[in-house]
Amino acid sequence: MYEAHCSFIQRLSRSIGFDFVKLLCCIWLWSGFTAQAMTLGSPQILSQPGQPLRVEIPIQVSIDEAGALPSLKSIASNKAEYERLGISARVLEFNIQSQVLRNPQQQLRILLESVEPIPVSAGPFIDFLVKLSWSSGSIHKVITLLIGDAQNILVGPGETLSEIASKMAPEFAGASLNQAMMALFKENPDAFASGSINYLQAGVELKKPSLALLKSINPSEADRFAVEANTQWHAAQNAKKAKPTLALATEQGNPPPSQDRLKIASQTISNTKQLLYTEQLVEQELLYAQNKAHIVELEKNIATLQILLDGAKVRPKSTGEQSSQFDFIGVSPEILMPIFIALISLLSFVLLIFLVLYVGRFEIKYFTQRFRRHSKSAKLEKSSTADSKQGEAVQRVGPVFSGASLDPAAGDRELSHSVVVNLPAEFLRLKLNLAKAYIKIHDLDSAQILLEEILQFSGAVDSAVTLECQVMLMELLQKKG
Repeated sequence: MYEAHCSFIQRLSRSIGFDFVKLLCCIWLWSGFTAQAMTLGSPQILSQPGQPLRVEIPIQVSIDEAGALPSLKSIASNKAEYERLGISARVLEFNIQSQVLRNPQQQLRILLESVEPIPVSAGPFIDFLVKLSWSSGSIHKVITLLIGDAQNILVGPGETLSEIASKMAPEFAGASLNQAMMALFKENPDAFASGSINYLQAGVELKKPSLALLKSINPSEADRFAVEANTQWHAAQNAKKAKPTLALATEQGNPPPSQDRLKIASQTISNTKQLLYTEQLVEQELLYAQNKAHIVELEKNIATLQILLDGAKVRPKSTGEQSSQFDFIGVSPEILMPIFIALISLLSFVLLIFLVLYVGRFEIKYFTQRFRRHSKSAKLEKSSTADSKQGEAVQRVGPVFSGASLDPAAGDRELSHSVVVNLPAEFLRLKLNLAKAYIKIHDLDSAQILLEEILQFSGAVDSAVTLECQVMLMELLQKKG
């Protein structure tokens, strides 16, 4: 049987390509890895035939997944998922509900319940797709339930003893596959042709062995029984290979024996040929059933992997993935750094403008104060000089100027005229620029004072300065108005 399985894999790899075989190996390895996280045990049927179905399936949780138990839930499957796995979706007609709960021993279980009893006509076995989902993963598993008469099992075409034993394993109280096979063989010896477990007849009814019979079978004895059955299968294969050799030796011309012995030999060879032909048919049927079971299992694994891949596409990123973004503002460093540099540059530019304006205003006030002090000192010097000269002139030539006008305003105008004549035009231009600077920094009052002072002296010095000063003063008054 092992050689037949290997030859089937070799033919499969040659027919569909080595890459597909590698894919199947990856599927098996992957399924073995994920099974370590959270697995499902053997289902336990709590109901009797004719009653509403009630099944419990143990959940085995690893230490790594213990924190995800609050998010653990059972998900219902649809018809498309059953069809994708190649199993019958008739079980959906019975509205079987599934939920995750804890038993009195605080052990996690999946409880399957139906409202109405499942009829026996649905078959002795039904397949049910169990789906579990939690925050960090999910699992899918197809379980086979025995719902018919547990004492009689009808063997279908192509079914083998190992397939039936594996389906009935949940009913055998933890017995191994070899023990279940040996118990079925001892309970139903007439169902096997030639007394070998390799030749199970189709259409017969197998009786379920009792628990006492199962307990009486030693596991080592069951293993030897399976090895002997495998040896018989190899012997049948060797006999089939030896058949062409016997025919070739007959064709090479051995002397014919006597008539009596010829009849006996003819009858013996005829019986041998018939037996070999029967064994060959049974072996081919068994090999076909095994290959069919393997192909169905491979299709189930592929469909399960496709379901997991579809779920991984919809599932968001796991919590283990780290992002390079800042959590407190949600902006990446690549975007935040240019913004930070721009803010620093803007702040520096504003500070520089403030310093320039502050220093410029200080300088303008400084020069304005110096100009005012210079103007006042010049007025005082000129007035004192004029008063002294006027006193001397009055004393010396009083009679000469007795007819002259003594209006003090006229003397002030002449004094102012003499002071203005002595002022340079560049000084008035500087003062005009200071007034412009005051306007730029929005110090309109200081600018108005400067412009009025310039107008007092610019008429006799520079007409262009006077005109420009008048225009600026009009604009300034409009702004203030």
